[in-house]
Amino acid sequence: DLAGFLAEMREEGRFLFADRLRAWQRVFGTRLTVRPMMRERLSGGCVVQDFLTFCGAPTGVSAVVEKIPQANGSLNPAGLAFLGELRRALKRRNPAPNPQRQQLLQRLATQMEAVPAFSEGRISLPEALRDEVRDAFAGDAARCDAELFGAPVFVPELERALSVPPAPAEDGAETETRRLTDLSLIWMDMMQAMQAQLQRAAQGGNG
Repeated sequence: DLAGFLAEMREEGRFLFADRLRAWQRVFGTRLTVRPMMRERLSGGCVVQDFLTFCGAPTGVSAVVEKIPQANGSLNPAGLAFLGELRRALKRRNPAPNPQRQQLLQRLATQMEAVPAFSEGRISLPEALRDEVRDAFAGDAARCDAELFGAPVFVPELERALSVPPAPAEDGAETETRRLTDLSLIWMDMMQAMQAQLQRAAQGGNG
């Protein structure tokens, strides 16, 4: 639910950086260096290599990071819809806080990132939310550019993100999501039944 997520982020101010960074600037002065985490601006396109390169700059040492994947895996709208529906279905069965449920969903999400049907493509904002996002973050982005970077950085990046056309709705997507959720729940019920049967057999029951 992108609208709900946006409302939550606005209330928390989670992605507003200007006041926070200016407070750090007052404490650390010129020792504070703010670097935008944008791949094209990072050394080697990697945040770890960029950090090590920055730290090693006074010594002339150049860091090379080879074992960190260059791509950040993520789920596409179909993958997120399925995972969200499964989470809600599991929570209806057991509303209490459940660390095992969270671990299961996290492991499932990691495996789904390797499945093209759940990972190819990207999330885009619905047209109706674009003005709300701009209203929520454009002012802070402009302040960061003016007060911290001294150049256009966040504002053009925000506008670039907002310019991505919305993904077309897929026919039957909701039905497919429900079908996958039902199949997942059936599979989980079968696994739990088999586990219970094995436990009874191990305890000498009839199974």
